Amino acid sequence: MNPLSLTINKKLLNIIKNLFLGGIKIMEHILSMSFTTEKGAKSNININGVKPDITSAQINTLMSTIIQKNVFITTTGSLVGKAGDNLTQRNVTKFEMV
Repeated sequence: MNPLSLTINKKLLNIIKNLFLGGIKIMEHILSMSFTTEKGAKSNININGVKPDITSAQINTLMSTIIQKNVFITTTGSLVGKAGDNLTQRNVTKFEMV
């Protein structure tokens, strides 16, 4: 078998794997935190790649620390309160490019 034929066969094998095996599946977790600002507006912060077993207490502590340390300033002022949070779980399938 010549090298070109071998390369083509590997590419074909990868295409077949992607089609029938569905690629590489990855579970992503995204933390979305919503804050109120000094002028009463809402401001959101999203963090990708958080651990899936993050607790409500950890999120509460993180949000309190962000507010207390005055880490972010928005066009409507500093973050002064917590408006809400959620953890989104997303399935991602990555396919190998050939």
